[in-house]
Amino acid sequence: MYRAVLLLLLVPAAEARAEGPWNIALGAGPAVHLRRYEYAAANDYTIGASARLDAGYRLLPSLAVGSHIGIAYTRGPVESGPEQRETYYVPFELGVGAQIVIADRALIAPWAGFLDIAGHGTLAGGTEVGYDLIVRGHDRVSGVATLTWAHQLHASVTYVSIGAGIAYRYW
Repeated sequence: MYRAVLLLLLVPAAEARAEGPWNIALGAGPAVHLRRYEYAAANDYTIGASARLDAGYRLLPSLAVGSHIGIAYTRGPVESGPEQRETYYVPFELGVGAQIVIADRALIAPWAGFLDIAGHGTLAGGTEVGYDLIVRGHDRVSGVATLTWAHQLHASVTYVSIGAGIAYRYW
């Protein structure tokens, strides 16, 4: 199922380089992941790498709608009884979103969809904000900040990811 969905979402990305209404944003950078437990004294904070791909179809000169894919890799401690061991998480984001460009340099890209960590999925949402540092025609390099939020990933758990990085955008 994931393969079919990924194929459908990546087709616009493959076409995005051609002149026309397609656009793409591909970014990466470090992220802080927080899992907050509603009834526990301790929370999990981990740092890892993340990457995102937003591909869409331009409806207006400053508005596009399309797909969002995000993935991260983070390692962190897990308590199992009296022992503490280290494990890794691979949060996977999949959703629909919009890209809004303001003053031809600033980007806001909200999305809503699904977050999966180790087979536990939930509804999620997030946004990416960025500013174009380099502009050469349709090609742009942007500094970006990201936020992902999901509640009840497991019973009474809130997941938050905050990241920063660099992105290539074709607009």
